Amino acid sequence: MKKYLLILIFINFWSCEDEEVSSDLGNDSIIGSWSFTATEYDSTCTGDGEIVAEGTMIFNETDVVITNNISFNSFCSDFNGALVDDTTCVLGGYSGNDTLTLSFMHGYCQSAGMILTNTGCSQTSTNSYTFSESLYIMYFTEYNVPDFGCSEMMGTYNESDSSCTYSDTVDISINGNNATFNEFYTDYYDSEYSICNVYELNRQ
Repeated sequence: MKKYLLILIFINFWSCEDEEVSSDLGNDSIIGSWSFTATEYDSTCTGDGEIVAEGTMIFNETDVVITNNISFNSFCSDFNGALVDDTTCVLGGYSGNDTLTLSFMHGYCQSAGMILTNTGCSQTSTNSYTFSESLYIMYFTEYNVPDFGCSEMMGTYNESDSSCTYSDTVDISINGNNATFNEFYTDYYDSEYSICNVYELNRQ
């Protein structure tokens, strides 16, 4: 469940014209359209990984549009369940309901403002970013966030609209049509739940 919520947080992270801009700027430009997969590992970024998100990232000079697709398979895995079929997940040793369904996931996603798909859910967001050499900084703004919650995220709080703006900095490696970066999530209460998501991008 924690992994699923982290992906939702993260996700609160042009076509022919873009391809022309990208070619003008060289093969190592981040500008353009990319498909991506995110694979979750432990905090060392190694071991047995699990794909937790797939989608697209489209960069222009100032903004990135991220479409994140979350499958029912991934949703089931977040609850430590086992798929029975494409619409049913069995939870072993769970104290409440012992099954999850695609319909349940759709309800969960709908409450989070996500788009429902045949295999799960999808969400698209636009975030500003800066990029200098390999340093990629994305800026997020969330609303209805308490002041103390913003402080925990080391963000800037705006009292007028109860919004919190914070940044996430990663070191991205771009090699022509491929790029990679690691995203770390640290659980300060229980290090066992700290994870590393490895993002692999392919230029479209």
